[in-house]
Amino acid sequence: MYIEGLYPFCLLVLAALLHEAGHLFAIRISGGSVKRVDIMPLGARIVTSGTLSQENDIAIYLSGPLVNLAVFALVFAPAYFFRLPYPLYFALANLFLAFVNLLPLAGNDGYCALISFYCNRYGEGSEHVFVKRAEVLSKWAFFILSALAVVFSGFNPGVIGLTAAANIYKKH
Repeated sequence: MYIEGLYPFCLLVLAALLHEAGHLFAIRISGGSVKRVDIMPLGARIVTSGTLSQENDIAIYLSGPLVNLAVFALVFAPAYFFRLPYPLYFALANLFLAFVNLLPLAGNDGYCALISFYCNRYGEGSEHVFVKRAEVLSKWAFFILSALAVVFSGFNPGVIGLTAAANIYKKH
């Protein structure tokens, strides 16, 4: 917020809140209930109660990124056409959140959905080799995309800080 200003920071937080609201809505319609929501530096963890099927788990994991993609689809064209910088930033923040969360990196929605899908298809315990390979490829992809974001932003200090924090945080 200090580097980029209040508006872009608030738009990024709004995109993250919409993402989490997508998960909460999917939990609700799947018949689950929420015990608590843990807020972490680069994300959140929703702790549910009750037993949900693996199909419901997959839908819940994918619902956050799907909400971000829907917001991007609704906001991008008018923002781009009318050259509105803040709505354009908001649309791109939603696209970024969706894409990053779909990567199968440990703790991401894509990782959890992939494990649930693989376990549902091939049985519990069979996912480790496949998921570890996918995670290694995703780490490299995330690093390369982070570097591209820094270059295409004109070495913007906010983008440098965000991508550095995300790369360091995702390694643990």
